[in-house]
Amino acid sequence: NLGRLITVKTSEMVKPLTQLEQSRNFFVSVANQLLEEQFPGSGRKYVIDMHNSDVVDDVITYFSKALPSRLDKSKSLLIQGPTGTGKTFIFQVMDRIIKMFPDKYIYQLEFVECLGLEDRFRQKKYEYFERLKGNTRPNEPVNKIQTHIILNDLGLEQVIKFKNQPEIDLVSQILWNRDLNNLPFHITTNLNATMIEERYGTRIRDRLRGRCNLLKLH
Repeated sequence: NLGRLITVKTSEMVKPLTQLEQSRNFFVSVANQLLEEQFPGSGRKYVIDMHNSDVVDDVITYFSKALPSRLDKSKSLLIQGPTGTGKTFIFQVMDRIIKMFPDKYIYQLEFVECLGLEDRFRQKKYEYFERLKGNTRPNEPVNKIQTHIILNDLGLEQVIKFKNQPEIDLVSQILWNRDLNNLPFHITTNLNATMIEERYGTRIRDRLRGRCNLLKLH
């Protein structure tokens, strides 16, 4: 039977999905759930294409215990790209996946919006700021679940100014202290290397260059 032969041949040609392909498909399904929550009834669908596929795969493999990664997992992630390319959304999807499978992850993600950071500093004072830097009080219980902070939209924060006191660059201090304490942090930003140097100086630029896996979205 020719029809049966064609069916058998076709089925033999279908290869099982790799573990990365399965993870990628699951990432897309979670992304679509988030889009429906954020934009109800809009019908928006998340698409992995030539513009974001490398970054999505890198983020998936970076956070996975089972998948090999081309990235250095001892370093942080810095996702750079223009507004609207999905930098923050990729981390939001990973945050949802990590929360869905808490037994598979020994850490959690915490978003720190750089825009308005100075206002939260004024409201919550030094306790909030010290926690972001990774400093703890004496005899404070240690959280067994490590927190990876995500500095979202690096460069949008303002410098803190108090009367008759030196300016406080919150993000520079957070980055510097977490680096010294070997604590994880990740970054999304519109700034390129030159703009980062102009905004934060050579010291922070060099720290980020040595500490971060750079991922670019187009």
